[in-house]
Amino acid sequence: MSGSLERSSKIRLSRLRVFVFIVSLFVISGCQLIKSSEQLLIKELAALHLDDHMSDPRAEPRPVIVIPGILGSRLKNPATGTVVWGKFGFGGVSWPLTGKMLIETSLPIKHGSSFDVFQDDLVVDGVVHELPFDFLPFMPFGIGVYHEMVSKIESLGYCDRRSCNAGSLSIDNRSDSPLLAEFPYDWRRSSAHNAVLLKEFIDQYAIDVARYRGLEIDDHDTIEFDVVCHSMGCLLARYFLRYGNQALPKDGKSLPTLDWSGSKRIKNLVMVAPPNLGSLRALQSLRYGYHRLGFGYSSSILATMPSMYELLPRKRHRPIVNEEGRSLDPLNITHWEENKWGPFSAEEDATLRILLPNISSRKERLALMKARMKKNMTTASQFQRSMDIDSEPPPGLKLWLFAGNSKQTPSRLRRDAKGHWNLQSELLGDGAVLSRSALMKDSRQAQLSTSKTKTPIGWSGVVFLFSGHLGLTRNPEFIVNLAYILKEGHWVLKEGRW
Repeated sequence: MSGSLERSSKIRLSRLRVFVFIVSLFVISGCQLIKSSEQLLIKELAALHLDDHMSDPRAEPRPVIVIPGILGSRLKNPATGTVVWGKFGFGGVSWPLTGKMLIETSLPIKHGSSFDVFQDDLVVDGVVHELPFDFLPFMPFGIGVYHEMVSKIESLGYCDRRSCNAGSLSIDNRSDSPLLAEFPYDWRRSSAHNAVLLKEFIDQYAIDVARYRGLEIDDHDTIEFDVVCHSMGCLLARYFLRYGNQALPKDGKSLPTLDWSGSKRIKNLVMVAPPNLGSLRALQSLRYGYHRLGFGYSSSILATMPSMYELLPRKRHRPIVNEEGRSLDPLNITHWEENKWGPFSAEEDATLRILLPNISSRKERLALMKARMKKNMTTASQFQRSMDIDSEPPPGLKLWLFAGNSKQTPSRLRRDAKGHWNLQSELLGDGAVLSRSALMKDSRQAQLSTSKTKTPIGWSGVVFLFSGHLGLTRNPEFIVNLAYILKEGHWVLKEGRW
């Protein structure tokens, strides 16, 4: 009897395996058909894109700059060649994280009023197209990050400037395709700091484009660009458009002059999932750390990074409220200390011991971390206030939004009578950024409206898609609409007037 049951069980298991195999074939085939149809559509768009260019040989398509979001750029130790972020397993980030790796990833915790003393030796090593996991030398695999978005823009007819001899002095060596370049940056640092580097990047890129087009180097001032950004990269791009290469004033209070000096070369800024009003997910990451697939960083590591605080939601939107319903400011260090959030949690002291090996007292370790966090919060407040100023974009600059509006996204934490913090509210967004944050609408009722509701951003167009935060960059509807934006009103005459 038991043998009969065992054979019956094996038969059912075999049938189940066959069923799963058949279903898998259908799923894979379906995915391939969908992918093939997407590729065909993109090829047709690319043909239209280039046909318009060929119909007017005097015209030149604007080059494109892609700016990734937080964690979207590789960081490397130049002395050892070790990738500190952007690769996992052999030759990259190991797990569990070693003390040396923790120290390298965090920014230094030191006494001082200037961010200059917080800089370390890590260098940027390109955009993370995918996260490679090399746990065994013969079994590598990767998780796609920005590869698909960049490759689809290339499918529209654009060519990476490194592979198109953009820096070549000979026009005979260049391609006829418009150029595409990526701006990698140290995502741990303030977006205001990285905006200064973006200015330098664009100036050099303009010189490369002038050479690519066979122009005189002195003509590089006439080169204009379109920018496509994702998540935190859009905060960096928006700050640059408004303030150019102005740093945040060192007094911690005053704001830079809003002169739109960074917009002189930019015609279109296409923002994908921008956290324009912050994200509660960023606050949760600072409280508990960031962990994915067994890898990640504790809250004490993230707390050293100025960029994390710039992603926090505004107090006026009541992201955290106490048991009495009073709104608390995420940029008030007192609330973090009183509620034992982030580095103030007893569990975080093990990490603090690694980051501050020469400090024997927990009290002194916390004092150093508190001073670091307070400095980060002060500059983040400056940054947010500079971004919230109402100002119409200059004529000729178009601002476009692609945002998610299909996933429940955390919007508010509330403390109960026992002192426990609970998620009280979720609203629609992309799972990380609320749609109203992306839109930068202060009115909850108007979160999906593109009418004249208060917003410092004068949108040229808004598109909501049914995708998650990173999935938006891979959404075929985004690529189709992007093709239209880059093409419509795109062409600039080499000679004469339009």
